[in-house]
Amino acid sequence: MDPFDHFASYGHVEGRPMPIRGTLGKEISRPEKSDAQLVKGFLETSRDSSVINGWIAVSGDFQPRTARIVFPHGEVRLLANLTRQDLKDRGINDGRHGFSVSVPLELYDGKTHLIQLIDGETGREISRRKQAWTVERRAYANLEEFLAYSLTQPSITAPFSENDKRVFATMEVLANRFESKGLAAANRPKFSVIMPVYNRADTVKESIGSILAQSYPWFEVIVVDDGSTDDSADIVEAVGDDRVKLIRLVENRGHTRARNVGFDAATGDIVAYLDSDNTWDSRYLAAVAGLYAERPDLNATVSGRLVFRGQEKMPHSVMFGHLNFGLLDNRNYLDTNCITHRRSLFEGSAPFDASLRRYVDYDLCLRLSDLGHFASAPLLLCNYYLHRTPNAISSNKPEWQDLDRIREKHEERRASILAAAARQPLKRPVTVVIPNWESLDDLRDCVAALQSGEWDEQLSVVVVDNNSSHAVVSAIREMSGLRLVENAVNYGFTYAVNQGIATAAQDDDILILNNDAIVRPGAIQELQAAAYELPDAGLTVPRQILEPQTKTMRTHVPYADPDRPVDVNISAHHRNVVRIGLIHDGGPVELTFAPFFATYIRRDVIDEVGPLDAEFGRHYRSDRVYCDLVRQVARRKIYHVPTAHVVHKLQRATECLRKTNDSDFDLMFKKNRWSEQEMASLGYRRAHWDI
Repeated sequence: MDPFDHFASYGHVEGRPMPIRGTLGKEISRPEKSDAQLVKGFLETSRDSSVINGWIAVSGDFQPRTARIVFPHGEVRLLANLTRQDLKDRGINDGRHGFSVSVPLELYDGKTHLIQLIDGETGREISRRKQAWTVERRAYANLEEFLAYSLTQPSITAPFSENDKRVFATMEVLANRFESKGLAAANRPKFSVIMPVYNRADTVKESIGSILAQSYPWFEVIVVDDGSTDDSADIVEAVGDDRVKLIRLVENRGHTRARNVGFDAATGDIVAYLDSDNTWDSRYLAAVAGLYAERPDLNATVSGRLVFRGQEKMPHSVMFGHLNFGLLDNRNYLDTNCITHRRSLFEGSAPFDASLRRYVDYDLCLRLSDLGHFASAPLLLCNYYLHRTPNAISSNKPEWQDLDRIREKHEERRASILAAAARQPLKRPVTVVIPNWESLDDLRDCVAALQSGEWDEQLSVVVVDNNSSHAVVSAIREMSGLRLVENAVNYGFTYAVNQGIATAAQDDDILILNNDAIVRPGAIQELQAAAYELPDAGLTVPRQILEPQTKTMRTHVPYADPDRPVDVNISAHHRNVVRIGLIHDGGPVELTFAPFFATYIRRDVIDEVGPLDAEFGRHYRSDRVYCDLVRQVARRKIYHVPTAHVVHKLQRATECLRKTNDSDFDLMFKKNRWSEQEMASLGYRRAHWDI
């Protein structure tokens, strides 16, 4: 038996060393180690990652090296030719020695496997890892649940479960339906497909071919050759189709400028983009035309993509996330190859910032989100290839200054939008109820943010203090523009909220607000407008924006970048999205529950449902109970309003109490109970189930 076959069948299980094999499959002796020819490399694996990354190189040899990743009963051959900045920084040639391959599906069995990196030339083992992988259990069983899931987790990695395949099959049927609608539409728009090309002789013909194969015939293809030094332009010219227009640029100036040149030459009603190393399903343009026919108010659309790694034939993952602007502000999960927009949207300007070298797709997505009428639809009609070509943009060095500039411009546009909302007057009076214990600095920031607005006496602020220290209470007494309720006992969150509601004017709506919350301009106006304009609204909640590195961030939004702020009121942990439409514009979403850190309650809801339940929810649980009562008794809805922004510093008072009084902390935060003495004084009882 071949030594490698024997090892794969028996040896690795018995713990034997892996045999050394040369190019003919025979055992060879290890070569003499020398500084000039020593092969070095490393395998990088993780149970949470569906890819195996690594590198292999010889010092002084700048050519990419062949290698094999060997695992029980199989192997993957590769060429280590990906540029890695960390290798270059460490002086390992020019850094073009990385690789990235998908974990073979047969390894997803929960068992620990030996994974070895073998140099293709010498047959030497360079690195080894032991790793186990398991198939992720999805939190959905149908399309409706998947769409809610996608708001916080837009990446679905292989291997795909039956639940995944069921959802993907539904998306195929939807693609057929939208295709038929687009082909039958009375007003069929013309598409301009823009494709920048630079040294893509191996892939550009296939990419153009996928456009020419579209079932929707009303399009033009504008290929902009960005100064290629290979045969790319000649291959495009040889296509010989009148719908394909080639623009040759004399020098290479980057894909951003090339796309803008293509946009200037476009004549279609709708602009679409396809890179010269990716392809579309033949239904793509017709299905997108169907989206515009279904929603003629839309300015732009985005859909999903199948992601392939290198030359792999099976998709590594599916990327689709319904529009969640709170997540999009945190990090990008959309792609230009799946985006279309009306040409008129950028008439007189360029859709892409030519000064950017990287992240131009993110810049476009953020600009479309600010312009409005941008919607997503669950279609998987784009084939996106990672590491298929050596000059892929995604392989370039990150340009962090570009990312910073994109976010700064987005924040400037967003600040203008929020300021416009802040200029709208409140149509009904509102009392803001803020429970407090210690946390003076947070409370000052919270109240200052409220008092920075122009309210025309329509906003009142009530602080209910739960027996803070004398110094804190004295400082609150000196704060102007608020009413203070002082308690001699720390009653907890719920009782304090009810005290605040009781002090409000009889007709006032209520905004419950944590003392560590910072209301941004326009948030209260947007919450009030939604409460009275959205169907059957009872409660409205804003974006709950956690600061970077907040420990619970990825519990709620698994896809979030922990180094950036993110909204967590749409939460994977709470699984609180009721339902969401097939075409979603990122607007209000109905929820089953939202924590009462910043919650707007209509007065008629309070009149019908009553105050919060402090008897069985002294410090927590009462918000969940109230949400259930609003939905099931009052038959009202809870809406997440993404245009309302509130920053949450998160539980600083809780941590303070934990450190200062363990017995109180245990009773209030762990047991969520009242003492026997407190129950007697308040007329409460202990439920039999509260054990």
